[in-house]
Amino acid sequence: MNKLLTAALLTLISVAAHADTWRVDILIYSDRDYGFGAPQIGIAPQGYSAEDAIPIDDRSRLATAGIRMLSEGDTLLGTQRQRLRNSQRFDPVLSLAWLQDDPPTRGGPKLLVRHGERLIPLSGEAVHRLEGTIGLTLRRFLHLDVDLQWSERVAGSLDATVLREQRRMRSEELHHLDSPRFGVLAHVIRQDQGAQGVGAN
Repeated sequence: MNKLLTAALLTLISVAAHADTWRVDILIYSDRDYGFGAPQIGIAPQGYSAEDAIPIDDRSRLATAGIRMLSEGDTLLGTQRQRLRNSQRFDPVLSLAWLQDDPPTRGGPKLLVRHGERLIPLSGEAVHRLEGTIGLTLRRFLHLDVDLQWSERVAGSLDATVLREQRRMRSEELHHLDSPRFGVLAHVIRQDQGAQGVGAN
């Protein structure tokens, strides 16, 4: 009898250990019409440190944090990416997808995103055109913490547009975060619910 109870408990523990694995899909896009009437933000770009966030190609640190990056082609936002690509206004820039075990309630791991051309300001360190961090936490509800900047040269200086938002995420819903220059589509789902494309709304 004790052996049966032990086996049952081990099974429950095993199921619980995998119950909180979440899949996150991110699609970052730029707005080609930016500049036609939209004010320049004029913020000096800042660098983001690998000491404070995990580079998406650092497999060792990612594994320690319970994060497994998926290939760029393995996205549930393929339909949205194609629609952006076909539009005259928007341009899909970067797709990210990962699995994350047991997101913490706060202060958890953040992914360090660095993408595109490296730009050198007149003073300070070089930055990538798209740079920043993305993190997932789970308190009573899921939250996505986005801190991204888009840098480009404007009238001889290097300016940045910042998208900084903490968004409560409803599982299975497509969420939209935007700034004047670029935006983010985000989708979070339990891994055990299966990987199917996200319907466009």
